[in-house]
Parts: sequence; structure tokens; C-alpha cells
Amino acid sequence: MSEHVDLSIPASPEYLSLARLHVGAIASRMDMTIDELEDLQLAVEELCLTLLEPDHSVGARLDVAVTWADDVVEVSCTLHGDGSQGPPGTPDPQLDSLSWRILDALVDEHGATLDEGVRAAWLRKRRERRDAGR
Repeated sequence: MSEHVDLSIPASPEYLSLARLHVGAIASRMDMTIDELEDLQLAVEELCLTLLEPDHSVGARLDVAVTWADDVVEVSCTLHGDGSQGPPGTPDPQLDSLSWRILDALVDEHGATLDEGVRAAWLRKRRERRDAGR
């Protein structure tokens, strides 16, 4: 059975610490190691940053949805509100090469989409298997 928690914050870098705390609490409930928890927190912050524009609009929101079950946690970030859709013809959000490499190192899978003008990004991290005898 999977569990799900949502967080909605202003679309501003100053609030990303709340997203880090949000996923950190869930990772600790999943009994992730400190390294796994820190990797997930860094990855979520990087994921959220990929959606934020330097000139973000007042009133825009960043929704962070976390779903977890067994050994997998999935996080999706969606940008909503004024200016979040970008001008007509705005391409799908693309992670720059540095962001892509950071996420490659921290999580198992990740991606970004533009669906009906709404920008979103997601990631998936699996908890490492540990031997029961240790």
C-alpha cells in the first residue's frame, strides 16, 4: 500500500527548505540511511529549482507531491499560477546539463514535462536493500 503527502509553497527559492524537510521526514519514516535521506533532499531541491524562473511571478505556487511504498519514493513538483505556463510556444522544461548530472547521481530516475502549459518535474529513488542479518 502506498502513502501520499502534498505540500504547496510559494514558487520562490526561499521556501525550498520546506520541501527538503517534507521529503526528509518521509525518508526517515521509510528507514532510509542518512546518505539516502540527504541525497533525496538535495535531489528534491534541485528538481524544484529547475522549475523556478529567475523572475518568478508573485502568486505562483510550487506543489510538491510525495508518494512512497516499500522501498520506493516518488516526488513530483508542479509549478502553478501567474506566469507558470510561460509564453506561447514555451518548450518542455529541460534540465540543464548540470542539473541532469546532479539528479543522475542522486536518484534512480527523473524527468520533466510540460502538460497543457503546466510545468512539472519528477524523480524516483529506491531505498537500498539491506541484509536482514546485519
